[in-house]
Amino acid sequence: MPKRILLLLLSGMAIVNAQESGKKAPPRKPKAEAVNYYRDIEPILTANCVSCHQAAMAAGGLRVDAPENVLQGGASGPAVIPGKAQRSLLYTRLTDTTAKRMPPASTLTEEQLALIRAWINLGAKIEPAPKR
Repeated sequence: MPKRILLLLLSGMAIVNAQESGKKAPPRKPKAEAVNYYRDIEPILTANCVSCHQAAMAAGGLRVDAPENVLQGGASGPAVIPGKAQRSLLYTRLTDTTAKRMPPASTLTEEQLALIRAWINLGAKIEPAPKR
């Protein structure tokens, strides 16, 4: 009798497995959309950094009023090291907790910092400017 129960149990498990294998796999989540410089990063820099880091009045020689200037950096060296946010001066100054933190009078939101970190870690790519 125990063999018979075991056989029935194994048969039932085989039927359940066969039925489940016919089900469709759950849909995969779409890949996270890449961070776009013009859509995500430029507005943050414009709102928080450009007032002190533009043209002739660029503090520390760092200009953030154009994407090529952000990548070039300033007197302290490159502002961005593509793929390495934790080593990029732009990101480290934005997250610094000392007097070196930028902007000096306010802080960026966690979401803004996450976007900048992701942009740098994804290679700090700058797509062609959108048509305006």
